[in-house]
Amino acid sequence: MMGTLLVVVLGLVLAPLVGLLVFKTVGYILQMEDVGAALRDGNRAVALIMAACVLANGLVLREVLQPSWNALMYVANDTSGLIDWLSILGMQLVVAQVGALLGMASMLVIFSSLTSDLDERAEVAKGADALGLVLASGVLLSGLLMADAVAPLLDALVPYPDAQLIELAE
Repeated sequence: MMGTLLVVVLGLVLAPLVGLLVFKTVGYILQMEDVGAALRDGNRAVALIMAACVLANGLVLREVLQPSWNALMYVANDTSGLIDWLSILGMQLVVAQVGALLGMASMLVIFSSLTSDLDERAEVAKGADALGLVLASGVLLSGLLMADAVAPLLDALVPYPDAQLIELAE
């Protein structure tokens, strides 16, 4: 029970933090001073790119969180290992989040440099829905491709200690 509650609380804390990081990152990448104003004005291109970034982030973080949730379900009842698991989870989340944001930003920058005859930032700022959809698709693709690689990479960089399984009495 304690493990499930901990998973729910961590999920509720992480979701808005990821949204805020994506919001700030997309504004920085698109070089928009007020992304909120663009969204309030109904700029669907910005909204598509931002939604794709949130979904791609979720895909990447899910690969880190799923094994962590399973592990936390076991150690939540044994408080001696809980702090260790939470610190490792925190390190893995930070590394995965930075990697996901850098990966998506790199995709947008590389795409922009390959299409030198098109000013993506200006077009997105004007609300070019078609371009927003193309960029959003690229961001989602980068998230899908990164998701499969991030969990093994993080296990190598920040490995979990061996866990002792708790046997349940029947």
